[in-house]
Amino acid sequence: MASSQRLVLASGSPRRLALLQQAGIEPDRLMPADIDETPQRSEHPRSLAKRLSKGKAEVAARRLRELDYGPSTILAADTVVSVGRQIMPKAEITDDALANLRTLSGRTHRVYTGICVIGPTGALRQRLIETRVRFKRLSRQDIQSYIASDEWRGKAGGYAIQGLAGSFVVRLIGSYTSVVGLPLAETLALLAGEGYDIHATWRAPRMVLEDETDGDWPDPDPDPDEADEAPPPSGRADARGDDGAPPTGRDRPAADREAAEVAVLRALEPMTLDPTPQNLTPQDPAPQDRTRQDPAPRDSAASPPAELAATAPASGTGEKRVRMPVAVDKDGGESPSFGSAHASGEERPARTDHSD
Repeated sequence: MASSQRLVLASGSPRRLALLQQAGIEPDRLMPADIDETPQRSEHPRSLAKRLSKGKAEVAARRLRELDYGPSTILAADTVVSVGRQIMPKAEITDDALANLRTLSGRTHRVYTGICVIGPTGALRQRLIETRVRFKRLSRQDIQSYIASDEWRGKAGGYAIQGLAGSFVVRLIGSYTSVVGLPLAETLALLAGEGYDIHATWRAPRMVLEDETDGDWPDPDPDPDEADEAPPPSGRADARGDDGAPPTGRDRPAADREAAEVAVLRALEPMTLDPTPQNLTPQDPAPQDRTRQDPAPRDSAASPPAELAATAPASGTGEKRVRMPVAVDKDGGESPSFGSAHASGEERPARTDHSD
């Protein structure tokens, strides 16, 4: 990494370090800056957050110059919690934690996080992020149990939203990571503005494909005792790897792979289908396993098929004569289907009335 890419985090907060690592950024050095965080008289919470973040960055820059650390990017941040203009202190004792939780119960409070970046050239950039958080109404048991957890100690406002106190939140408008301690989106934007490559560690290692090489895969750590051993001849079917298994894929020599492909193609040759199947040519005899021969085709002009019923009106009458269907036997002749009267082909008049 170039010297201008060195990042110094001017904070001892493990939460801010974890957030940077979550974004793929690993600081080169941690340099907590101890400054007086007491609010000035009538100082607004947002002004306090900006002043403290800038002060931490400037203290870290001065110490780096004394150490002759060289060009680097410095990042500092500070978080302030307030209800109206009342600033909630960082709880260090139980009484402060109890007072904070009772004040925040059932109310909306604001979380201000100031971030400051000093680039390698000494340019200073600042941002202030405001987030509104509303707590549910806390019961006596909620407060007592949270105090017993000891999670509140050293936290702005006396609670940690990323921990048990997350169950107290009923509404959040703004940046969640800002409430934790460092607004990631705004922080990365400031770092990128100073020329810091925020995506340097986002790129996955590139995999080398077999097609991009000459086919040789040299051993990065060859064994001198195996240098005199001749490699197995190409095309041997019993060549095996170090683990005793037949080599497959790119571990198999190219000649062996070609020989295997040729063997597969030769094995498939008898299975190749003729594009003109012989069993469909006109010279093939009809199948001999039929149990029933189709009847000879009738002359369509001579008479209609026997299985169709033909109707024709009788002359001089209003009746219709219906020819009943007959069945065809195996010899091609007609056999009666409904009695001897039908077998003779005699036509009977059909009733046209519907009387009972």
